[in-house]
Amino acid sequence: MAKDVTIYTSNTCAYCHATKEYFGKKNVEYNEINIDEQPDRRQELVDISGQMAVPVIMVTKDDDSKEMIVGYNVPKLASVLGA
Repeated sequence: MAKDVTIYTSNTCAYCHATKEYFGKKNVEYNEINIDEQPDRRQELVDISGQMAVPVIMVTKDDDSKEMIVGYNVPKLASVLGA
């Protein structure tokens, strides 16, 4: 199970909106970092993912291990989040 979920988004990203909708349906609480509204966080996105594409989801699990999901990948989200 996830203890912390952070999603990097942009205002015009349809997959970001779809991911947040998925989180809502599955009652997943998350922190959002919108790189359009927080441009100073763009380098952080590049540092963790190696790219500027969004969405990027960082999941910290109960054992404090981290898993990164790039893009709107429902099977991977369901597996990692247990949702």
